[in-house]
Amino acid sequence: MKESLCELTIHSYTPKINFTFLNALNDESYIYYSIPENIEEYKLKNLYRFIYLRILKLHKQFTEVPKMKLIKESLTYKSFNTYLDQYIQGNRLLAILIIQSLYHYKYPKQFKKQLIP
Repeated sequence: MKESLCELTIHSYTPKINFTFLNALNDESYIYYSIPENIEEYKLKNLYRFIYLRILKLHKQFTEVPKMKLIKESLTYKSFNTYLDQYIQGNRLLAILIIQSLYHYKYPKQFKKQLIP
């Protein structure tokens, strides 16, 4: 059985790291902080790059979605939070896009297109 990075449940959850990038949603989505919290710090660069590429793809289809800043150096939890906070800047739509990207990173097979025979 494959080990899960984190558990998304309806049960009470207390964030371990003081992330704030989803504050635009007024604590309605704090459970999603568990995804980056349960990734080792040296792997945060991969998560950020994944989000960056998804946002870039969205920007090409919908120019209203702003591009993210490309980060090539290692990230800490604090810098990861800062970069995402600077990108979202209180915009609820951008916060939802980040949540969707985090979920897609955690559960990639659920987003595969079904091939119709």
